[in-house]
Amino acid sequence: MTLIALLIALSIERLYPLPAVWSIDFYMQRWMNWSQTKVRYFRGQSAWALLLQILLPAALAWLLFHWLDSGLVNFIGGIIVLLLVMNAGPERVAYKQLLKTAMRADSAGYQEAAEQLRHYAHLPEGTPVERAVVWLNFVHFLAPIFFFVTFGIAGVLAYGCLRSVYRGTVQQDFDEAARAQVERALWALNFIPARFAALGAALVGHFSHVLPAVMAMATNTQDDNPELLHHVVEKAEGRSHHPDDRSDAVTHQLNLMKRQHLFWFVVIAVLTLTGTIV
Repeated sequence: MTLIALLIALSIERLYPLPAVWSIDFYMQRWMNWSQTKVRYFRGQSAWALLLQILLPAALAWLLFHWLDSGLVNFIGGIIVLLLVMNAGPERVAYKQLLKTAMRADSAGYQEAAEQLRHYAHLPEGTPVERAVVWLNFVHFLAPIFFFVTFGIAGVLAYGCLRSVYRGTVQQDFDEAARAQVERALWALNFIPARFAALGAALVGHFSHVLPAVMAMATNTQDDNPELLHHVVEKAEGRSHHPDDRSDAVTHQLNLMKRQHLFWFVVIAVLTLTGTIV
């Protein structure tokens, strides 16, 4: 059921443009506004109150699905939650715009699209656009796959809720301590999946070139996860890029990230056949 739900959700997200109502950001904005208005405890916006406010929908979802205790309901609910968390509609539009402007040699349009991608990835100005694309692929697909397989519907929903608030798609005024707490929580959630993503990139890329970088990333707790993952992907790609082709590095690194989706689906299929996961 886990594998089938993942395949259905990923196929729908890839084949059909989903409207904003099918995004976790849409519901988190409304949940945060409503809960701050109706629940006095959340109005202070302390760090722990904010984390509780963000993660409460995932906890309620866990209680609901546990109470219903139905395989069919869990299957359908899993697909719906995966679509909400994986929906990368605006990011895909910005990426297509990046490729179009690169082909037309439209520098202004290219820079605008690149800045949009950096904004969606919550990366600073001047970050290589290919790093933003790699990270967006990770946070929208690989990380949700990891949390769905390991922690189920509640796990992937909790990740999506935290990601939504951290990226600034939820318009709220939080103090610095609260923002820092959310950032630390999301960094911790991304730590292990990012290392699995690095391993997957190495296995579908040039493994011998990238193995030292993967080993170094495994124990690195100082540098940012996006920077470390992109460093591994660059080495796993194992090729140079034409200096006049702005889309060359972006497309090839994204293709490598997509190839490891297939690798992880094979791993999940094997685990399903052996009865490790359902």
